[in-house]
Formats: sequence, C-alpha cells, structure tokens
Amino acid sequence: MLIKNDESCNSEKTILRYQENGIADLLASDWYGIMLLSPGGRVYLDNYNDIHGIGNDVPLEFVRNCVEWDSLIHNKSMTYTYKEWNFLIYSIRQTDKGNCVFFLHCRKDKPFDARDVKWYELYSAVGQQRVLLENELIQEKNYLNSILESSEGCIAVVDEDNNIVSANDEAKALFGNNLSQTPSGEMLSLIKAVKQVLSQKEKIVLPRMIVNGTENEFGFSIYKFILTPLRSSKGRVGCVVVVATDITHDFINKRRATQRQNFRMAGNINFETAKEMRTPLMNIEGCASLLTDAVGDNKDSKELLTYIKEEVNHILQINNRMLSFSNLTQENTYGQIDVNEVLKNCVSALYTQRTKKKLSIETKMDADLPLVRAENADIQQIFFNLLFSAFDNAKEKGKIQVDSHYDDQAGEIVVDFEHEGSGNVLDDRQLCLQINGREKGQIDIPFLMAKKMVLDCGGQLFTQEREDGGSVRTVKFPCS
Repeated sequence: MLIKNDESCNSEKTILRYQENGIADLLASDWYGIMLLSPGGRVYLDNYNDIHGIGNDVPLEFVRNCVEWDSLIHNKSMTYTYKEWNFLIYSIRQTDKGNCVFFLHCRKDKPFDARDVKWYELYSAVGQQRVLLENELIQEKNYLNSILESSEGCIAVVDEDNNIVSANDEAKALFGNNLSQTPSGEMLSLIKAVKQVLSQKEKIVLPRMIVNGTENEFGFSIYKFILTPLRSSKGRVGCVVVVATDITHDFINKRRATQRQNFRMAGNINFETAKEMRTPLMNIEGCASLLTDAVGDNKDSKELLTYIKEEVNHILQINNRMLSFSNLTQENTYGQIDVNEVLKNCVSALYTQRTKKKLSIETKMDADLPLVRAENADIQQIFFNLLFSAFDNAKEKGKIQVDSHYDDQAGEIVVDFEHEGSGNVLDDRQLCLQINGREKGQIDIPFLMAKKMVLDCGGQLFTQEREDGGSVRTVKFPCS
C-alpha cells in the first residue's frame, strides 16, 4: 500500500549498488553519475563514481553544451559522442519542479551501441522498480510505526513462544518481553487465546480482562483484547497481533448508568405496588378494628383480630419502605446533602436484601454532621453499592456495622461499612478476579462502582482487612 507516490531514490545507495553489481565493468564506464537538469538549463551533479580519475569537468561540460531539457522529457535513453568521449544518458524521472533526473555514463574507448543501450534499459527498469518497492516498504513501515506510536491503546505482535516480537511503548509497559513473565500469571487467559488463534487461525475477542499494577486510581485496569492472526506471504500464521484497549472507566460508567436506571425503574414499580396495596390494607385494618368492638368478650376472636392487625402493621412497614425506596430513587438534585439522612434511607430501603443471609445491620451515626455538597443520587448510589458489597461478602448470619462521624482535623465526614468474616473479602488489589467469567473467581462490582463515584465526588474510599476475615470500607467526603 503506497500512501503517496514517491519515486525518489537515495543517490549514495544507488551508486553503491552499481559498484556492488559491477555495472561499470559491464559497460566499461570510466565515469558514471546521477545528474539533474532544470528547465532553465542549470546542471546539478548529485552523486558520481570517477572510476579512472577523469574528473567531473568533462561530463558537466558535455551536459551543458549538448543535452537539452526537452530531449530528456521525450526520450528514455540517448547516446552521444562529444570530443573524444562517448556518453550514455538514461532518464530516470521528473521532479515536482520540472527538473529532469538522469544517469550519465562516460567512456573513452568506444561508443555505446544498441546492445549496451538495450541491456542498460532493462537493468535500469528493474532497478527503478526495486527502488519503488523499497520506498513503498519503507513508507509502509513508517506508516505502521506511526500507527503504533500514535495509538493510545496497546498494540503488540506475539509469537508462538509468547515473545513480544514488536510493540508500541504502551504494549511494552503492559506485556514486557514475554506474556509468560507477567506477575501472578494474570495473562493466562490471553496466553490461551494466543494459542487458540495460532491453531484455529481466526480472530478472537476477550471483552473484559483485569490487569494488575496499572497506574490509575484503582491500581488495576480492565482491558478489552482483540487478537488477530498475522499471516506470512505463504498464508502461514506464525504470530498474533494483539490490540488491547483500556475500558476501565467506560465499563464502570456504563454499569453505573445502568444501575441508576434500574433503581429508578424499581422505584417506579415499588411506588405503584405500594400505592395499590395501601388502600386494601387500611380497609382490612379498619374492619379488624370494628370487629374487635363487635365481638365483645370473645377471647379467641379478639386474639385472631389482634393478630390480623399486627400483620397489617407489618405489611404497612414494608409498604412504607417501598415508598421510601421509591422516593429515594426519584431524587436527583445537586446541593447540600445530609449524609446521615441518605444513609438511613438506604439502610431502610435494603431491609429485604439483608434478610437473604439473615444479616443484622447496626448503625451508629453522630448527630449534626456538616452537609456535603454533591448530587443526591450519587451519594445514594455510593451507599447502595457499599451495602450490596457488604451483603455479598459478609458471612451467613453475620453483622454489618455502619458508622458515621466528622473528622474535624481533616474537615471530612467519615462513613465506615464493617462486616464480619468472609471467605470472599476482596481488597483494592484483589478485585481483579476474573471479570470476564472465563475462570473461577469473582469481582466486587458494587465496590468498584462505589470507588469510582467517590473519587468523582472528590472523596476517598479504601479497605482495611480484619484478622477474622472481615473488612472495613471507609468513605471520606470533604465538607462544603
């Protein structure tokens, strides 16, 4: 693929190639060189080889006196005899400015005959095609190098031994010299994919894979890998082109947007359901109250009606939580946020979620905390996700402790989410367990989204592991 037609040649390499191929000996040349003639008659000597020391004066004088610009334009090759010297001219090309570039051979013993001219035309035509091919290869190489260096992604060529044959700087930083030498075997899925491409000779896409130790706010990145077989001129696949794109922020933002949309949909459904439930429940409660007065001293009937009213109250509590969740998910304002109020609502709204593992939630919230300037929906989503993370990682029948206080020295509101021991505790680095689901393991997506949102709000989120296997997730919000 020649991006731009470039017929230029390196005169030094051309003269050297003539020497190596013995062209001067075949033509019995005493002198040969590459020259240029302008439309105005100016003569330039680009490069030459003075084999028998005749000097440059004779060739230059001959060109000035005998060679016309028009003749170079309309004739590929010409022979001349000037004084006692014989000359062979072979026109190479015309530059953008109209200058004619040509070869000039000079010898003294005999004129150049038709056989010399024919042979030289054939050799020069092949040589020129070689120059064009070399230029095309050089340009294509430069073109590919430009792509490698300008791409923000990682581009590498990997051989069957997992060696990095060629790569841009980003890929060198990610892969090193060999995929097998990356720490903790985290490239195992990629190595398997490379082998699969080499054997099946088909493109493979790994939509999501975690890589540790990258320089971002998480300490790891989520990459999308596209692997394509690299074929030789004979069609053999000996290497694989690997293109890796960091999709960490896109992945989190998409999950974040989807989750917020799902919250709103669930809120709408809860609102409609709670509204439909409320009137019948109030009717049942009213009827039970009327019947209590009507049954008089009938003990069994009173106990039954009391039980009915208690159950109605229990359902009304659930109904209130549904309405609370609905109202919570519909709020989307930016301003001064009461962190404790949002936290209480989130804990209340997720009451049924905690009952799945028979968890208990205890809260200890300092009163009169300063307000935080943020978007209400962001703070809600942060707390929802940290609670989801705690629910997932806490042990059966465990306890989740949620505390809040004000750090007056740092000027920050601190919220701690602490849960008791679990075999699934993931710290910031250990979050990287198989997001693509190809191997055993798990990733704490709620924590990942919460961390991204906390950082976007200008806060901090970090994890401390406990000796019993539990952990404490600490959020810090700067106060307004």
